[in-house]
Formats: sequence, structure tokens, C-alpha cells
Amino acid sequence: MIELSKVIQDLREEISLAVAAGAGEAIQFELGTIVLEAHVELRLDVEAKGKVRFWVAEASTGTAVNRTSLHKVTIPLTPTVVDPADPTGTRVPTQVAGDGVPGEGRPQR
Repeated sequence: MIELSKVIQDLREEISLAVAAGAGEAIQFELGTIVLEAHVELRLDVEAKGKVRFWVAEASTGTAVNRTSLHKVTIPLTPTVVDPADPTGTRVPTQVAGDGVPGEGRPQR
């Protein structure tokens, strides 16, 4: 099982790498809404003061998971970047084609 937050973090990194790799290419793509769909298992973490944790079920796992304990979640994600020209930190849509924001597409660490 993988934590849902880790899945989203890894997705963010992969998109950043893909945007950087496509810079300067003849064919460009505009990055639109991303729909992340996952089957998650909800677990109450007693050690974390009753915090509910979301675990994404891996398809390749060798362990049988009771399907009744899995819940399907769909999360629409709209990629944005901070506009470096704006001191207030305004976020703007990510552009992979056309006029981009300076620094856009660089993986953030």
C-alpha cells in the first residue's frame, strides 16, 4: 500500500520532469486538468491521535485485499505555478505550449 499523499507527490514530480524534458521540442502540449483515480483503503491511525490515513491499493501487490474495504476516489487536479513576476505569489495555469511563465517546468524540490 502507498499513501495517497506520496502518489500525488510523485505525480507532481513526474509532470515537472515531463514539462522540463519537452522544453524546446517542436511539438508542445498544453497541460490541462489531470484526473487521478485510485482505489484507497481508509485506516484509522490510533498512534497519530485518531488520524484517518488514505492508502492507495497497488494492483501488483501479492496480498489479497478485501474489495469491500476499498473505496474509489477521483481527484481532479489543475496544475498551476507561482508567477515569479508577482510578489504576492499568485498562481497561474501551467503552460507547456505557448507563452510560459519564467522558470515554469523546472522540478521543484
